[in-house]
Amino acid sequence: AVTSLVPPEPIVSSPAIFHFLAPAAIDLDDTTYLLRPHLRQDPEPHLVESIAEYGILQPPLLQSRENGRAIVLSGRQRIAAAALLDQAEIPVLLVPAETPLFMRLQLLLEHAQTGSELSIIEQAMLLKKAAQWLPEQECLALLARLGHRPVPHVLRELISLLELDETVVTALHGQVLHPRAGRRLARLKAEDQQEIVHRITSLHLGGSRQQKLIDLATELIMRRNQPFRDILKEMEEERKGRQEDNIPQQASSLLRWLQRQCFPRSEAAAAEFRRFCRRLELPDGVRIRHTPAFEDDRLTLEIDFRDQRQLEQWWPRARHLLAARASDRH
Repeated sequence: AVTSLVPPEPIVSSPAIFHFLAPAAIDLDDTTYLLRPHLRQDPEPHLVESIAEYGILQPPLLQSRENGRAIVLSGRQRIAAAALLDQAEIPVLLVPAETPLFMRLQLLLEHAQTGSELSIIEQAMLLKKAAQWLPEQECLALLARLGHRPVPHVLRELISLLELDETVVTALHGQVLHPRAGRRLARLKAEDQQEIVHRITSLHLGGSRQQKLIDLATELIMRRNQPFRDILKEMEEERKGRQEDNIPQQASSLLRWLQRQCFPRSEAAAAEFRRFCRRLELPDGVRIRHTPAFEDDRLTLEIDFRDQRQLEQWWPRARHLLAARASDRH
């Protein structure tokens, strides 16, 4: 029996057609569809090594132009790497010039996300371009394909990230900053954004500690109407002459200092509470809790029990103590 080697017809047709193009036929200077915050001229060394050894395994996505030169939709770095290696021809997927804009952006999105995810800044760049070219409903459709709620305010919020200081945009693109942190920094001046991002990157703050730094810094900046750099000079004066801590200790010291500046009364109450607990000499398994931020003087006593039986055995004495406590109230 002879096995047919004819491939089946594709279920979904695509306007992108496989071609081989010479590097000179590709306009790498065109940035119409560039999603990265900065145009990187030189490809990553590991990408050059990979293409030198294995070739281009995922053809870049291009759009043909009437002048005969194609422009890049996605895969710019692979083309730059192939050109650096003096490859005579580059395998590409070529989209006809007459392909509708919405289809072009859909293809770009699918191609760019093959094997990786777009950074929040690349998503914002794509949506900004879409908002300039397409009706809102098509922009919201792209927003949904990116995994966001397809509502106008989310679209505007993502695009607004591009208005942040360049240091913040770079940190968001490199996933040093959480997108939520970027939205909070939008309330601050550029110099404060820069200083906060500098501290986050130099101290390797992530997750809740990153968020805590931004919240405390924002509180102090707004309350004092002072640049964050000037506020930190006070801390540096206090620490002058002290032995330099390692990075985790520096991070903890900074957060503690900012906490004291934001909530001095709470910090004093916390210190007094710790002294109070030490005076009581609490045994293991017994804890005292205060109300959040010491909003009032109430305390909660917590006692650990091995199991229900142990608690039942102890309960008569506890009930007697609770009755005495109730009579003391009167």
